[in-house]
Parts: sequence; structure tokens; C-alpha cells
Amino acid sequence: MKFPHAHAGVKKLFICEIIAIVASVLGIVGAILAAVGLKNSALLAAGGSVVLASTIALVVVFVLQLVGLHQGGKDEIQIKYAFYATILGVVLGVVSSVLGSLKQSDGLAMAITFVNAAESVATLLASYYVLMGISSLAEKLKDKAMEEQGRRLATWVIVFFCISIVFDVFGGIFKSNQAQWLVVTATILAIVAAVAELVVYIITFVYYGKAVKMLKK
Repeated sequence: MKFPHAHAGVKKLFICEIIAIVASVLGIVGAILAAVGLKNSALLAAGGSVVLASTIALVVVFVLQLVGLHQGGKDEIQIKYAFYATILGVVLGVVSSVLGSLKQSDGLAMAITFVNAAESVATLLASYYVLMGISSLAEKLKDKAMEEQGRRLATWVIVFFCISIVFDVFGGIFKSNQAQWLVVTATILAIVAAVAELVVYIITFVYYGKAVKMLKK
């Protein structure tokens, strides 16, 4: 095995993607329940429970992801960059939580929306660098198909995450408005953003599975 650290790290990232797909599906279900149950407390409560389960799953993903990126970064510098981007995302997440704990206003809600968008950009960079890192490893292993696929997927990840980020930003802006139709629009955008993220998780999951097999050689 030429890259044992990368193999161990990517294997953990592969497991992360499985959990993340489940969490993403739960997030979509929660958003739909919240949209349908805007005036139904039972549905809203159910939606909140599903979203909570999704959040717990994502915490598990985060811890396992950090360990995997740290391991993989020992064999490939771009995976190490992904580790740093993930840490940046954590910092931005903490900032968002602190802002969320303050007395809310339209200006503060807008600031939280943009901090959340910056956090999403950090997540985007982490995904991009992991895919490019695996592509670089594939090049070293003379696996042309995996190299080219990694570069293509890195481009698609940027496209889908940008869609998700834009919809999240507009959704946050609309939610700060009192008009009912804008609140409904914000909810719909949140669902679309969640679906876009799910697509990213799935295509990344398939590639990571192939990468684990490649790095085992």
C-alpha cells in the first residue's frame, strides 16, 4: 500500500458520506414537515425532532471527518488544506451560534445569514480540496480515470454548493420579512438547497468508495 494514511483517511470520509446522506435526507424531511405544518403544532414538533436527529448525525460526521482529513493530509497536501478549511468552517459556525444567541434584529439576522454562507463556502473548499487531493493521488498511482473523474466532480461540487449557498442566503433574507408569501418562499428555497446538498453527498459518496479501493492497492 503506497499511501496508507490516505487510505485510512479516505475510508473514514467514505463512512462520513454515508451518515451525511442519511442526515441530509432527515433534513429534507424536517424542512418539508415544517413547511406543511406552518399552522400545525404537531407537524412542527415532528419536523423539529427530525431536524434534531439530523443535527446529531452531522456532529458525528464532523468528528469522524476531522480525524479522516488529518490522517489523509499526511500523504496529500490538498487533503491537509481541506482539514484547515474544515476548521475555518467550525470557527464560522461558532460565530454564527454566538450571533444567534444575541437579541435578534433584522440587521443581525442578515449578518447571521452571511456568516452561514461563509461557513458553507468553507465546507465547499473542504470538499473541493479532498476531491482534488484524491485526484492527485490517482495521478501518482497512474489511475487516469479516477484522476479525471475527481477533477470533474470537484467542478460539480462547486456548482451544486453554490446553488445551495445562494438559496440559503436568499432564504435567510426572505425569512426576515414579515410577508407570509416570502416566508413560504424561504422555506421552499431551504428545501431546494437541502436537495442540492444531497446530490453533492451522493456523487461524492460514490467517488470516495472508488477511492478507498484505489488506495488499497
